[in-house]
Amino acid sequence: MTPRTLTLTEGADPERVRLPSEVAYAIDSGSALSLERTATPGEYLLSSTGKVGVVTAGEWQIVVAPKMPISRLIFLLGYAKAPGFWTDDTVHVDADEDLVGALISSFVRFTRRAVDQGVLQGYVTVEDVAPVLRGRINESEQIRRVYGRSIPLHVRYDDYSVDTPENRILLTAVRAVLRLPVVTSPQRASLHRIMIALEAVTPLTRGAARPAWTSSRLNSRFVPALRLAEMILDGESIEQRHGQVAVRGFLVNLNKVFEDFVCVAYSEALRGHDGYGRHQRKSYLDDGEAVEIKPDFLWLGDGEKPVAVMDAKYKAEKPAGYPNADVYQMLAYCTAFGLREGHLVYARGQGPEIRHNIPGVDITVHCHALDLEATPADILVEIERLARLLVCNESQSAPSKPEMAYGRG
Repeated sequence: MTPRTLTLTEGADPERVRLPSEVAYAIDSGSALSLERTATPGEYLLSSTGKVGVVTAGEWQIVVAPKMPISRLIFLLGYAKAPGFWTDDTVHVDADEDLVGALISSFVRFTRRAVDQGVLQGYVTVEDVAPVLRGRINESEQIRRVYGRSIPLHVRYDDYSVDTPENRILLTAVRAVLRLPVVTSPQRASLHRIMIALEAVTPLTRGAARPAWTSSRLNSRFVPALRLAEMILDGESIEQRHGQVAVRGFLVNLNKVFEDFVCVAYSEALRGHDGYGRHQRKSYLDDGEAVEIKPDFLWLGDGEKPVAVMDAKYKAEKPAGYPNADVYQMLAYCTAFGLREGHLVYARGQGPEIRHNIPGVDITVHCHALDLEATPADILVEIERLARLLVCNESQSAPSKPEMAYGRG
């Protein structure tokens, strides 16, 4: 059955649509989309919730498109994972592709290109139980599990295998892509051929930590596919059933994408400056540690003392200016850390920078707008300018602020 397709745009006005009651209930039971009943029976207002991608519910396929170009969104996703690799805007997409289609087609193309040249092999550390010694005894497991007995032996050894982190990540991503509702027949055939090539590889178990891997000369041809595989595995996959209606899909949270990108880009731009950055570092607003605060980006100086703070906000400017609640939040951060200045970085804004001077506390909140429709190179140039503003003002720290304990959490 050909699905009925509806395209929404993130942040746009809700679409008025007629849906079967069971489909509407299935959509309303999740958090992927926002659904509101209207006064007309069987008619609903459907809108996005800050996530983009695709969701299928019964015979309906709902595509949520970002306002920014798809190539730009993929750049933001990739740069947050590997800044050096994605500076060149590596993945090129067709103008008419949506996010999920672009990720799938690029992933299939890069993975086939890598695997067709041979499956990567290497030494991996294996932990096993054996009747005879192989490698070395895993002392902690031996004591914990069979204390006082000589067998079986809990051993740890290095084995030359195809079970490398790279192959396991690729295989797990292939299996995840095959479950998506928009995979075409040619893509499905290619993915099955990749699975056959990786048939001796052990996929990652659901919920398990992803194994670490490092780019090198040996795995260089796998790197583009691995970067895309990580994007796919980081996305929000949906597989649910509500009554007789199956809900499946793949979504990306734009708020998190923007926050991760800005924080990583700030860290890259500030390399060489005294101090270091921390993303979502937990602190407290009050002495009793009852009110937790987590600024997106905190720049720390000697003794882990905060010297600058920034929050990234993926939201459009309102007609009356930047949202007041964000200024209140930044004012709380500056007060807690004893800073005279705080910075808010918004997406998509076209207006001039705004400064809010707060009388009585001698604090200034700067609101900046980052144009995500610019080229990747121009976006990074603007990030460098904003990052320098963050740390180059020598008067940011308020000398009258009492000493605080900053290392908690």
